[in-house]
Amino acid sequence: SPIDLDIRPGNLCNLGCRMCGPISSSIIQKETQKNPIMQRIMGKGDIVTTDVLNNPENLEFLLENADKGKRVKFLGGEPTIMPEVDKFLDILIERDMLDVPIHFTTNCTNGNKRFIDKISKFSEIAFNYSIDGTGKTVEYIRNPVKFNSINTNIQTYAEIATHGEISFTLQAYNFFNLVDTIKWSSALDISLRPEILMRPDPLSYKSIPLKIRRKRIPLMIKMIEDIPLSGSISRTQVKLKALPALERIYADDEEYSPQHIARHTKIIDTVRKQHIKDYVPEVWDFI
Repeated sequence: SPIDLDIRPGNLCNLGCRMCGPISSSIIQKETQKNPIMQRIMGKGDIVTTDVLNNPENLEFLLENADKGKRVKFLGGEPTIMPEVDKFLDILIERDMLDVPIHFTTNCTNGNKRFIDKISKFSEIAFNYSIDGTGKTVEYIRNPVKFNSINTNIQTYAEIATHGEISFTLQAYNFFNLVDTIKWSSALDISLRPEILMRPDPLSYKSIPLKIRRKRIPLMIKMIEDIPLSGSISRTQVKLKALPALERIYADDEEYSPQHIARHTKIIDTVRKQHIKDYVPEVWDFI
């Protein structure tokens, strides 16, 4: 039997994250098909469709193995709004397989009571919260999300979760918001793990001029070390996760031309009728 099940039924998603693409977001797929200018950075928006949870043979295989491994992971797209995932959960409930460990990678936008009640039936439910900032920063990166909605839903999830962690995709757009996001997660008593963005290249931290990074990072490290931590979130956790990421960036002397992030930003801003200066002025200053 599989060690665990990693189920990704499709690209259905209610957000169009700027570092994402058509293969993982139906919003971006529609944008690229409607706006040819976006195809310059996103491709044509063609994806491979899957019937992973609609094919009876596949479905039965997954159900037979659901309780034999470490966990059943749902990813997307946004799995919490996928009808195929909803159907799979219904079958587990019908078969009284409520001890199956369930794991969601979610953008924290689904606060639907019916969904919350359903997943609350399982004895072990874990979340990987994909949240890349607070306030206007995350609203810019993960259009059209509202931070207030994330803040409300993550607290609802935390009440029923046996484990939860924020996955923060560290990139040029949210580099200057990392400290505030750690303060927010610490106040919620939820661990945060920065994951350094590798692609697309223009949105990498390397697009931030080296002189700005070298000046800012020591200040950020000092601010993070001074954050009062309570509950189960220990200072050791922050040092093991957030500080090494900043130290790695500080040691890297490679930098990309700001022209690339400027071009990437302008294309998406044009399509979405936004302007980066209204959301992330620190990045606007150097591009």
